[in-house]
Amino acid sequence: MEKQTNGLGIASMVTGIISVFIFPLILGVISALLGLVGLKHEKYGTAIAGIVLGIIGIAVAIFKLANGMPTL
Repeated sequence: MEKQTNGLGIASMVTGIISVFIFPLILGVISALLGLVGLKHEKYGTAIAGIVLGIIGIAVAIFKLANGMPTL
């Protein structure tokens, strides 16, 4: 029996990692949403990691906006 992978969870984690560096607000929201959908299907650590990284990306965007920095 092969172990299944959670494609949405992996996509969430990858976009979450990228969101910390570029387009934090847009990719952070996408990452969190993909993680939540991936978590509904199957419970894997990658979906949870994507949600956490998405929230961190959103926090980075809010911090940058509050300090007058560009969010790109």
